[in-house]
Amino acid sequence: MVSAISCKIDVPSWQTALIGSGKLDFIAELSDTPFHVLCPNQFAQTLSAWHTTAKEVGIKFGIRFGKKANKSAHFSREIALSALRGFDSGIDVASVEEFQSSLAAGVPGNKLIITGATPSRELIHLAVCHDATLTISNEVDSRIISQFVDEIDTPNQLRVLLRIANQTPSTRFGMSIDTALSLTARLSQGRANIEITGLGFHCNGYDLHERINMSHLAIDTLLKVRSLSPRADTISIGGGFPTSSVEYGVWRNLQSRLKNEMFIDSDKPKDQYPFGSPLSGQYSLRFIANQHRPLTRRDMESTRRSSDSMAQRAHRHNIKILAEPGRSLCQFAGASFFPVLSCHALPNAARTVTVVRGTSLSLSEQWFNSEYYPDPYLVRNGVIIDSGVATATAVSGSTCLDSDYLSKRMIQLPDRPRPGDFLVYPDTAGYQMDSNESAFHGYRIPQKYAFNPVTMTITEDR
Repeated sequence: MVSAISCKIDVPSWQTALIGSGKLDFIAELSDTPFHVLCPNQFAQTLSAWHTTAKEVGIKFGIRFGKKANKSAHFSREIALSALRGFDSGIDVASVEEFQSSLAAGVPGNKLIITGATPSRELIHLAVCHDATLTISNEVDSRIISQFVDEIDTPNQLRVLLRIANQTPSTRFGMSIDTALSLTARLSQGRANIEITGLGFHCNGYDLHERINMSHLAIDTLLKVRSLSPRADTISIGGGFPTSSVEYGVWRNLQSRLKNEMFIDSDKPKDQYPFGSPLSGQYSLRFIANQHRPLTRRDMESTRRSSDSMAQRAHRHNIKILAEPGRSLCQFAGASFFPVLSCHALPNAARTVTVVRGTSLSLSEQWFNSEYYPDPYLVRNGVIIDSGVATATAVSGSTCLDSDYLSKRMIQLPDRPRPGDFLVYPDTAGYQMDSNESAFHGYRIPQKYAFNPVTMTITEDR
């Protein structure tokens, strides 16, 4: 049996405080399931850091939290409070339900942006009534939206953002530059009920250089759009900003040394979210903002070429940069707690599995043919265990599915897990706990709680 390479992170201080507070058993008894704990304070600090970074690099800036990353009402309220304090903070929504819950949390309608596939009539109605911004991805969507806006016959304008396509051949979102310009001409001629406010794009991966190239392309295009829609002043550089749950050196070491035999099914996942990055979150925003456009041969032959960075160009042309991070805002702001049921050997192999209450549906990575890599830590009687009988184990859910594994890696735990212990996955607020959970087997969907490390209080997330 081969143990997997260690991928430990420093346990966030708020989690240490929570574990030492003696409240875990109370929460476990109250919820009667696995449960998630969020730290809105941490979320608010990260949100503030993004705004601070944007101010330091000199860009007019707005942030729209991707609500699909976490449905937490507490996180939405932190966005609302940030907006109330004068920051351009809002939420990126893709459904009527996300729109309504954002309003209920106090987020102003004009701080909501709707992204995603063809919007429903209900969603267009909400956008018009609440002065939200609606992203248009193609000509067909444009006709559908225009027709409905004409039908409702309101003096309100619908604010729209035209989404240009990234360079991924298989993407189903976005339009060409030529299409964006022709749509601008059509929507700007004789239509008082639709206003083009700018352009947006979304990169599917975490290549910062692709985002830099797209940012400069979007600025070029916006300057052309302005000839027909003079008030267009916004560029959304989308989401997909890298995070760093794991220190980058630890992450590189793990990736270089992983082997098939380190997994319970002897099969290393082919795809992997990067849990470590040299530049993440607001630091990646700073990097993008400070980069110049790549020079083409034509640029180099021109005496008029600009050497301005993205931030300098945005400042010179009075352009607001909008970012739509999801996971990056959630970094270290949530953890998932799974009660241990048993730890036993497999019947046909010299390997050990720890069974926890719940299912792997509470971690999204396994369901994308991937793996959640930050090591879970073991808690017993209100203490994080760091010694004992070292045990290499995979972690399974308590379902009847043979493939139900929260961790397929043979993780080296400091002691053999016992019934009554908790296995804690330390950084799950971004997508992990909110992407795939269901009431499989009739199990209750794990409850979310919010912990305030200042007042040492626990509240339900609602």
